[in-house]
Amino acid sequence: MGGGGFYHFFGTVFLVLGGAYFLWRWDYFGYPLPNPFYKKGDSGLHWDSFDNSLLNTLRLCLPFAIIALLGFRSRETTKQTLAYLIPILGFASAFILISDEMNYGARFQYALVPIALMSWTPLVRGLNFSWLNQLSGRERSAYFIALIGLCGSLVYYSWFQNCSLTSYQRSCDRPYEEDGRYDMGKLLAEYRGKGYVIATTEAGLLPYYSGWTAIDTWGLNDQFIAHNGAITVEYLDQYKPHIIMFHDYYSPLVPPKLTEANLAQRWFGMTILLKDYAEANGYVLAAIFGDSPYDTHYYYVRADFEDSERLIEQISSMKRYFYPTTGKKSINYAGFPEP
Repeated sequence: MGGGGFYHFFGTVFLVLGGAYFLWRWDYFGYPLPNPFYKKGDSGLHWDSFDNSLLNTLRLCLPFAIIALLGFRSRETTKQTLAYLIPILGFASAFILISDEMNYGARFQYALVPIALMSWTPLVRGLNFSWLNQLSGRERSAYFIALIGLCGSLVYYSWFQNCSLTSYQRSCDRPYEEDGRYDMGKLLAEYRGKGYVIATTEAGLLPYYSGWTAIDTWGLNDQFIAHNGAITVEYLDQYKPHIIMFHDYYSPLVPPKLTEANLAQRWFGMTILLKDYAEANGYVLAAIFGDSPYDTHYYYVRADFEDSERLIEQISSMKRYFYPTTGKKSINYAGFPEP
């Protein structure tokens, strides 16, 4: 089979089988795209996501970028170079359509690394290094040392990016390995299998390690919220969650300012709805963890089920709760009076 025949065969299989799966999925779920696309792409173009995506792509594929420059050495290799760059730059640019939240460690762009690794060899094929034979010994030594320096710089760059691409970590000298949400999830795992529900903005560590049924109140993992645009009181009433937990930027020492402009911000409006719902339905405020009163995790526990008193006691007396953004041990602000 010739090259053209192979590409036609591949395209036909991809369109037929991939198209059939796409149509089946659309019919099964009722929507053509996964839920996060509706939540993260509902407010126009996201230029911050575009900038971050291109920067992450450069960070992950810098050696390929250097090699790609060699691809412009002739008209023939330029065409080939552009053909390889189109899927890489096209994929990176597509993230302008969604927000950049949850893109920890540039994980949205990691798929470009194997594409870049498969693309670089044709770009250097045919390079002629016969001119090296015309150099003096001193000139060869200088080029060799420069090459070692370039390779060392790439290794150092890769090591540095391993830190800067880590969530909340901006240098290699302060590793944040503790996260109170992990410890809380392990604590709640004691009650796994009892049918308990947690409504949380942190729908990652907490549901995974606790094993509880979870409502992702932001909507990235919830069909109703993703398509409705926001969580509602009526939706919470359907589940009557046993714990309501949310991440916010206020506390008893820094009360939320319920201005029209603040409530128009979707995250702030969501946390206020959760807070008001918990207080209106008799939930007990077990803890407000944070290393600063300006950035906290609220934990409300419903007061009318079998394990509520014990859970309130365990959560409120929890000593190991390290805040994820700083790695510092948290303070429980729940007992602090409002000013």
